[in-house]
Amino acid sequence: MARPCTPSLAAALLCLVIISGERFLPQCAGCPRDDRRALLDIQSFLSEHLPLNYWDSSIRDCCQWRDVTCDSRTGRVTGLDLDAFPYPPASPLNTSLFLPLEELQSLSLKNVGINGCMPGADPLH
Repeated sequence: MARPCTPSLAAALLCLVIISGERFLPQCAGCPRDDRRALLDIQSFLSEHLPLNYWDSSIRDCCQWRDVTCDSRTGRVTGLDLDAFPYPPASPLNTSLFLPLEELQSLSLKNVGINGCMPGADPLH
């Protein structure tokens, strides 16, 4: 005859489920606050060239924003596709704005008319 589940065993099982489930929370939580803030800073810098609500700040999860790609497990921003906006030729781009995006692997700037120098590299044209 099976014994009924005791309260202490039930509590232990519940704790185990909660603890093991925590590692899956980031995928449900959306992008981290630092990544979201970095994207809003980029939008602010480019605001005179971007449509007013290019990235809708009322949407908390920046992974849902257009042209933003995120890691499905961590929620970190891994890609940005910024070729769609009209950036004026010969305008400097503040690349330090992208530094907080620590997991960024892909940044597409084709069709964007920027030029300048990168330390230790040939000038961009």
